[in-house]
Amino acid sequence: MNELIFRAEQRGLMWCFLACGPVGGLLLADHWSLGPGASRLALVAWVLSLMGVGAVMALTASVRADRDGIRSWNLIRRRTLRWDEVADLRMCRRFNPRGEDHLLVEVVRQDGGTVRLPQLLGSWWDRNEGAERMLQALQECRQVHRPGR
Repeated sequence: MNELIFRAEQRGLMWCFLACGPVGGLLLADHWSLGPGASRLALVAWVLSLMGVGAVMALTASVRADRDGIRSWNLIRRRTLRWDEVADLRMCRRFNPRGEDHLLVEVVRQDGGTVRLPQLLGSWWDRNEGAERMLQALQECRQVHRPGR
C-alpha cells in the first residue's frame, strides 16, 4: 500500500454546480444594471453563486495518506500530520439538527488535539458508510507505515 487518495465521489454533479457560480455572477451583474425592481432575479443569482462556491469547496477537498503521513486540504486549509504525530484514528459524530447525524473521521494527535478530516466518500443518502470505509483504509495504511516498524 503506497498511497491512498480520497476525493469526492460525485464529481460530475459538482462540476454542474460549479458552472452555476459564474451564471449566478452574471445574473447579479444583470440585476444591478436593472435596478431594484428585479429582486427575484437577485435571489436566484445569490443561490446559484453559493452553489458554485460550495462546489469549489467540495471539488478541492482531498485526503492523502502515504508513508510520510496524512495530508488533508480544501480551498481554505491545508494540514499535514506525520505518522509519528498521530496517536489514534477514530470516528466522531457531527450533530445535524435537521436530519441524520453524520460520522466523520477524526485524527487524534499525540498532544491530545484533534483534526477532523473532510467527508469525501459515500453517497448523498448514506455518508456514514463512506466514513467507515475511509477510517478502515487509513488504519490499514497507518499499520503499514507507522514509525518503529
